[in-house]
Amino acid sequence: MSPITTIIEHSDFYTLIILIVLLNLVGSPFVARAPELHNLGLRIAAGVGLLYAGMIIAERGLGTAPEITALVLRSLAAGGVVLGPAWIVLSVFAYFRDHLRRMSDASGARADARRRERVRRKEEAKEQERRRWADKEWEHTRPERERAEREATERRQRETEQKGRDQRRRADARATCEFEYAINAPEIGGRFPKSEFDAFVNRYCSDQQQPEEVEQRAQQLLGIIEQHLNRSVPPRPKSLGELAAWFEKQRADLTLISDEQTRRLMLIKLKERYDELSSQLLEDLAP
Repeated sequence: MSPITTIIEHSDFYTLIILIVLLNLVGSPFVARAPELHNLGLRIAAGVGLLYAGMIIAERGLGTAPEITALVLRSLAAGGVVLGPAWIVLSVFAYFRDHLRRMSDASGARADARRRERVRRKEEAKEQERRRWADKEWEHTRPERERAEREATERRQRETEQKGRDQRRRADARATCEFEYAINAPEIGGRFPKSEFDAFVNRYCSDQQQPEEVEQRAQQLLGIIEQHLNRSVPPRPKSLGELAAWFEKQRADLTLISDEQTRRLMLIKLKERYDELSSQLLEDLAP
């Protein structure tokens, strides 16, 4: 307190006022944006003023009323002299405090970053180790997988081939019946219409049945066609001209069949039938 006491005791009133104003003008900008520092400076100044008054009272006593008034004024001056420098010191202290705090936070952030990096590297090492073991296990089981894949491929191929064979068996059985019906349609069409034939094929010879069942039904259908053919007695031509007209009409009807193989087979059958009827007719016409 001796420098403050010296300033207060040896300065005249106006000089002291000017000093206080200058110090406050210099110190106030430091705490313009820090209300907490501003208030803390005021409390420090008030404390210094009270401490100054206490020291003077302890040293000299209260004295008379004018002395008490002068003591109050000097105490206020002591606080005013301290106020400006207190603001400056507090702002400098707050600056270094905040700077140290930011440094501490930055250091903590760097430490956290290093810790996270260590954790990340550890996790990457674990993941690499896991992948290495997985690759090793994958390589170890590759022969078994390849064998299983080959067996699965062969099994699918056998199943596909078997399905193809079954489908060809069904198709061949239906084709045999269709060929047989097409050849004998002129003789049995009246007794066994094409609609009934198609209904039988669709019901009993479809792709939903097993090939053995389709072949069995096809044999039954061929037997039905043969029975109708044996019971059919087509009218025989009475002359070679009528026979030739019948042959030309039947051959013209055959052109409506789209399947070439079926058309050829029916044409062969038609020619055989024509030759047979021609021979019978010539025998009947012989004198």
